[in-house]
Amino acid sequence: AGWVSSGVHLAATSSNQLTPAIAADGVGGAFVAWQDVRGADADIYLQHVNGAGAVVDGWPATGLAIAVVAGVQSAPAVVSDDAGGVFVSWQDRRAGNDDVYVQHVSAVGALVPGWPTNGVAACTAAGDQRTPRMISDDAGGVVLAWQDQRGGGWDVYASRMHGSGALASGWSADGTAACVAGGDQTAVRAARDGAQGAFLVWQDGRGSDLDVYAIRLD
Repeated sequence: AGWVSSGVHLAATSSNQLTPAIAADGVGGAFVAWQDVRGADADIYLQHVNGAGAVVDGWPATGLAIAVVAGVQSAPAVVSDDAGGVFVSWQDRRAGNDDVYVQHVSAVGALVPGWPTNGVAACTAAGDQRTPRMISDDAGGVVLAWQDQRGGGWDVYASRMHGSGALASGWSADGTAACVAGGDQTAVRAARDGAQGAFLVWQDGRGSDLDVYAIRLD
């Protein structure tokens, strides 16, 4: 009940909204993020819809701005913070090359204290960092993984951030190398391991053809 047959409109604007990502909110609804070109270039917006198909009270009808800065923001990912709010990550070109940024939003559509407008940089290393994937770390934070070109070819890097936006102890600034083998490592995916770590899997070109490799990070 409440859901229309052709779908609920989450951002009724005259511009394009692209590449949506979705995560359950834990109470019957969902958070949805997307790339949005209503401004000068592509930005990231977020919406919160309840289980009856209505925008949650207090959230803007056309979505909450997550990252509205110069340069293209794209490839959003979303995951619940297990406390009613949500983390959003994306690929960000504000510095002239692609980096990885993260934002933390509460259930009522406000930035969690300590998180700046337009997000926290998870990686601003040389070269491009693209297509971030994100999972809960089962402790109020997140683990991120992405394909990274700082070494010339594509490798896999990862990072863990607390709910405060601080880098978790033991993880390297700008990401910890998960795989820097020869050839390109791309199309990384992540899954939680239930012990505050992560499984990562990716498409790997170190051999004569593409193979699939995986690793577990604690």
